[in-house]
Amino acid sequence: MDNVIVKRIEALGGTADFSGLSLLDDLRSIRLKGSFLKDHFVDLFLGRDRQDEQYVHIRQGGTLSYDDITWPRVEYLAELFTPFTPGTPDYEEWMGIGDEEEQQINLVTGSQLRQFFYVGHTESWPNLSFVCLDDPHPENPTVYTTDHEVFFREIENQGSFLDYLNSLVTPQEFQEMMLEIEQTIRRGE
Repeated sequence: MDNVIVKRIEALGGTADFSGLSLLDDLRSIRLKGSFLKDHFVDLFLGRDRQDEQYVHIRQGGTLSYDDITWPRVEYLAELFTPFTPGTPDYEEWMGIGDEEEQQINLVTGSQLRQFFYVGHTESWPNLSFVCLDDPHPENPTVYTTDHEVFFREIENQGSFLDYLNSLVTPQEFQEMMLEIEQTIRRGE
């Protein structure tokens, strides 16, 4: 994987030991602990009801910590998922995934292997982020999302793995973003 990706993982407080032998090995080597705010929390926060408790708290001169904002958060998830590979535990558990889902995967991702690696989980829609292990760009693969309610019937391209990592907010970035939020709210915008 790209060295820029290693630097971003380190900025997020994690580690990675990329061997370059396979995309699966590289993804498995990533260690990221805890949950991360998504960068669009700023837009969501500023779009809140002006009577919202946190909004009022800031308007009255208060501040919020990184952990005070609980949504939208992503927990890095490092898990192989093989629902189309006979003989795997996922195949046995997910035998309900059928032709419609398989066609959608082929249409959106182009994956022929149909083996995936989860890279994120969230409590909001869509709740699962994944990479196809046969991605043609293993140095910076595409991240897709789906949700447990429409599993693989609805898939969205979220951009590259680096884009995905850049959407996760570091504590330092949070401080800069919160300063902008505080200034905007206190100006009454």
